[in-house]
Amino acid sequence: MNIFGINGGELIVLIVLALMLLGPDKIPQYLRTLRDWIHKARVFAAGAKEQFKEETGTDFDEVDWQKYDPRQYDPRRVIREALSEPIEELESSLHEAKDTLQDTTDTAANSPVERPKLTQDEIIAAAVPIDQLEQQSQLPDPGRPEAAAEPPEPPITPFDAEAT
Repeated sequence: MNIFGINGGELIVLIVLALMLLGPDKIPQYLRTLRDWIHKARVFAAGAKEQFKEETGTDFDEVDWQKYDPRQYDPRRVIREALSEPIEELESSLHEAKDTLQDTTDTAANSPVERPKLTQDEIIAAAVPIDQLEQQSQLPDPGRPEAAAEPPEPPITPFDAEAT
């Protein structure tokens, strides 16, 4: 018997010491006080238990508490189960992805998609931002010889810059 770290021999020594210090006339009074404290603690614990059951509802009695006992868990088994579940899910996802990819490949091989032919202007318009496209339209096209033959017109000035 080991209560609060006190074995049987130490308990007997404490009882004999209490008899000698308190005396035979005060021991019954102290025992009654100890009994009342124990009774109050039991009533308090029962009230707390009843209040807890009321607040948690009627499902409280139906809970399988052994399922949540930490002493039943083997860490190796828990880790093994946790690691095996995702592998099975990944394998099924991988098979689904392979099937989808194979279906897509078969569809693409059997019916090629016709793409529209683009003109040179459409390709340039798609490749160049709009603000640069406006600037490009003002510049001469080096691919066209007639644009290179025409000299650019000098800007018209309202007055003579050398005269002033």
